[in-house]
Amino acid sequence: MSWDDLLNRITRDPDMMVGQACIRGMRITVQFVLETLAAGTSREELLRELPVLEPDDIDAALAYGSELAGIARGCGDLLERITCNPDILVGKPCVRGTRISVEQLLSDMSGGATEDDLLETFPGVTQEDWRAALRLAALLCD
Repeated sequence: MSWDDLLNRITRDPDMMVGQACIRGMRITVQFVLETLAAGTSREELLRELPVLEPDDIDAALAYGSELAGIARGCGDLLERITCNPDILVGKPCVRGTRISVEQLLSDMSGGATEDDLLETFPGVTQEDWRAALRLAALLCD
């Protein structure tokens, strides 16, 4: 199966699993598959435990993880400023040390807020944090 075909097995639906990346529209997240493998479960065991999964689904989850790792390599200082913690805003990317999401910053700016407005509205956010949020959005668009 081609790389693109593998990645096409990964779906995102805001109405399912809070928009997390899932396998073929099922309620099985890529994160679950990767964490299960990382915990030492073999591919064969995972396929036995979840018979709806196909071997290509596991390959798809690994390919998706590889794509994300590639994005992370290009993030540099983004990882120092932006974090994803499942206990904060359901894991949405946030400015480190705050509950201010990248989504909120970009949404406010798309609604007409200037950088100065954002820095005044969110005193916990620095200019470097705001620029890191923009760089993250740009990387994800690539």
